[in-house]
Amino acid sequence: MNITQITDSLQNLLNNFDKDEFIYQLLRAYNVPNASIARLKKGGRNLSKNPNEIDWKTKLFYKIAEPTENVHEIMEELKANGKAIKNSPRFIVVTNFTTLLAWDVKMAEALEIPITQFINLSTKVFFYELNIYNYIFLDIYMC
Repeated sequence: MNITQITDSLQNLLNNFDKDEFIYQLLRAYNVPNASIARLKKGGRNLSKNPNEIDWKTKLFYKIAEPTENVHEIMEELKANGKAIKNSPRFIVVTNFTTLLAWDVKMAEALEIPITQFINLSTKVFFYELNIYNYIFLDIYMC
């Protein structure tokens, strides 16, 4: 998958923003196989029983917070209580759809970006700002 294909997929995600489909569209933008995404949506790969979470073993822990919740507090709580790291995800992502906060467990790097900025970024700036996503989804795809 080349940069043009990724940017086209991300532009499609941004043009058709849907909270329920956001993480799946983001995974799809980075060429995660449709079969893996389908299994994740159906629960076959999702180890979490919470409808607002995805726990994809060794790959991703994703949590949707309430709009009024602080994503930093939720991230710290998830890391502290061990829930998010129980299945050794490479990445932990928390969003309240105002802010997106991502933590690369392996690299110990964080990314925080307002969703409004995320949606309005040009694709070139998007890639510079969200360099961590190259790690996130390309690493998930390669595993």
